[in-house]
Amino acid sequence: MAGKFEATHEKIIEIGMELLTEKGFDHISVIDICKQANISRASFYQHFTGKEQLIAEYYTSSRFFSDSVKNWIKKASDPFSRLIRLQMSYIAYTCNSDHTDLISIYLSYALRNHQISSKLGFGQEMEAMQIDCLRKAKKLQIILTVADTNKLSDTIIMLHIGNLFQWCQGNGRFDRYNSFFWNLEALLCPNEKFRGLWKLEENFLIL
Repeated sequence: MAGKFEATHEKIIEIGMELLTEKGFDHISVIDICKQANISRASFYQHFTGKEQLIAEYYTSSRFFSDSVKNWIKKASDPFSRLIRLQMSYIAYTCNSDHTDLISIYLSYALRNHQISSKLGFGQEMEAMQIDCLRKAKKLQIILTVADTNKLSDTIIMLHIGNLFQWCQGNGRFDRYNSFFWNLEALLCPNEKFRGLWKLEENFLIL
């Protein structure tokens, strides 16, 4: 029974985000999602209170990190490069300028809902990877900051959230990429060999 519930839950998210991304928040209703997913409205509301919660769950999970992207991140030659690839992937997947409305709704809903706001970020799996990369990069003296690793991870997530707000306010025209990585370097203080690494890794980004 639990397996069927989870399968339906994932199906609703997959189909819902596909429709919302294709046509926009205001042009897709819960009924549209139900028809496409072949479920009743009652079934939808067993899983979500509305479209906003569906969107929020998608963006607070690791769902948009595909297996190929995860493998690309893990194959980087050192922990700092893995950290950079993780940030690049997150920016790429949340930077669809055609649908700033979805990100705006996600952020607005998250700030009103403590359960969601406490999960802002990449999802548990990828946050664990981020903390591991930070810890190893500090140990190898690739990054020179002495700040607490967990607090660094939280600060990186807040950098992303702040950039997302500015990006939404600018209707997708704000340069999230350069702004984020300039601030990340200032935060982590990488040694000279690794400065500007994000400019090189950009050429190998897998989507």
